[in-house]
Parts: sequence; C-alpha cells; structure tokens
Amino acid sequence: MAEKVVFHFEGGIANEHRLNFYEAARFQYAAARLVVKLAQFRAKGRFAQKITNTSNQDIVLETHSDGSFDISIIIPSVLIAHEAFVNTSVSTLMSYIFERVVGKTSNSDVATALNAHTQVVDKIGHINDNNTALINKALDIIQNDQEIKKQLHAQQTEILERRIAELTREKEMQSSAIQLGKIDSAREQKLISMSSPLVGEMATALRRSADTLEIISTSGQAHPKRILFLNRRMAEEIETAKVDDEITTILGNIIQYNKETGWGKVRLEISEQPLSFSVPSDAKAKIQTTLLTAMGKDAVYLQMYIVRNKVGEPLRTIIVGIIPLPV
Repeated sequence: MAEKVVFHFEGGIANEHRLNFYEAARFQYAAARLVVKLAQFRAKGRFAQKITNTSNQDIVLETHSDGSFDISIIIPSVLIAHEAFVNTSVSTLMSYIFERVVGKTSNSDVATALNAHTQVVDKIGHINDNNTALINKALDIIQNDQEIKKQLHAQQTEILERRIAELTREKEMQSSAIQLGKIDSAREQKLISMSSPLVGEMATALRRSADTLEIISTSGQAHPKRILFLNRRMAEEIETAKVDDEITTILGNIIQYNKETGWGKVRLEISEQPLSFSVPSDAKAKIQTTLLTAMGKDAVYLQMYIVRNKVGEPLRTIIVGIIPLPV
C-alpha cells in the first residue's frame, strides 16, 4: 500500500495559503532529495550520490489542498517486500534520521509547560519533571481535549507538540526495531552525512514563510502519525548546526539521564560546560543498561556524534555506544 506524507506549515504567510517562493523551492528540493535517497536506501541499503533518471523513485506530488499550507507526496510501497534491505516505511526511516539530527526536549521544559495550565493540574495534579508516566498522561489529555489545547500559550503548545512528535517517532521505530537493526554503524554514518545538510535546507522554510512545520505520515486507514514538529527556534538551530559525519569516541562523565526520554547531560573535555545529549530511541534498548551503570562511574568511553555550530564549537551530542574502561 502506498504511503502518504504531508508537510504541513502553519503561521506567517502560510496561514494565507502562501509560501515564500525561494524558501519553498529550497525546502522542496531538500525534502525531495531526502525522501528519494531514503527510498533508495530502503530498497538496497545504499543510495546514489546523484539522482538520475534511472535512480529516481516513483514518488509523486499531490495537488495542493486547502489548509494553512500542505505539500503532500505519495510514496509507493516496496514491490517485493522480502527483497528490500529494510522492509519498513520511508517515514520510519525519516524518524530514524530525525532522532539523530533534531535535538530532544527535556522533561523539565515539558513539565513547566504543563504545570502552567491550571486545567491540566486540576485533573492530574502538579507534575514532577522526573515523572515521565504522568507527563505522558497529561499529553494524552491535551491531545484529546481541543479546548484545553486552544487555551495554551503558543510557546507552551510548541514544547508539547515537539514532545508528542518525539513519542510518535519512538513508537514508530519500536514497531520496526528488527528492520532498523539491519542498519550498521557504517550505514548509519552515511545516512547522517547525507541527511543532516538536507534537513538543514528544509528548515529554511521557517525563516519567513511559516512559524511551524509538521511532517505527518498516513497509510491506509491508520491514524495520522506526526513524526516531526519544528518551530522557528528549532529550525534556526538545525540551519546553523552540523552533525559530525563520523563517530567520535571520547571520555565522558554522564551526570544526568532520563531513561524514558533518552535525554541527558554529560561532561566532556571538549566543552567547559556540560553538554546535553540524546540517545536515539532505536539505540536505547542496546545501550541503556550500560549507560545507567556508567552514571555511577567518573568516566567511560562514549561513542557519539557531536553537533557543532558554524565555527566548530560543540552544541550537543548524540550517544550511540559505550565502551567500558579497561579493568
């Protein structure tokens, strides 16, 4: 069955069913290259550096529909599923990429946004940022009660929408864990090297055209799955940041970690201040036990991608492996 992916813009001139022509062109070119290369990777476990007539995929663009501004594409399913390198949707591979390129929210930010709304607190009480289960319950309440959602301030809404998209990505990847497990570290590095600049290009659409971008996957009768939420602040960070092409192994001291969200903080010799880190949802099962054990040690060797600003200074990290110190 074909897969439909919707790029949904809101705010700015997108609310008038318009986008800045230049920004829209840059977004669509980058999004097209990302989706086509992920479709190639799904089939063969690799992708072409140049997209030619023979390596192009049969992904089609739907007629624009009314809304704030929607760009919809139809991605054909794998013709012979058992012959595909990874038998999963392209949106699941997009989730895999976004887990590594886009930073994660902390529980403290989400809890602060939730506690600012009296109706939420009245229903379930004050929310502690260590109580992930209660946070998720509050998010379910907001998702199912549009009246509460309407009363949230824009900044609160964006923090919560971002966390909801993170939870959706996690579920999406859990359901395809066996297939995603076929992606080894060499292929992972190639995917990140290819996709990171393209996601940065896609983020340019939030300079003037819109305030937010959501990527929503729909398939058959299934409920729509929002796998990415970006606001302008997040877009600016993605535009100016670059994920290292290769994994760095470095000594670090993990000082904070939330096993539910995969978000934490680490001290590294490359930064005077502790850096935030995230563990991709599909990698948590592999390294979480070791990571929690490592919190009781002064230092362990961490395998990570470092996200840097334009002058090469580290902004945050993505931890994908841990190597214990020699005994």
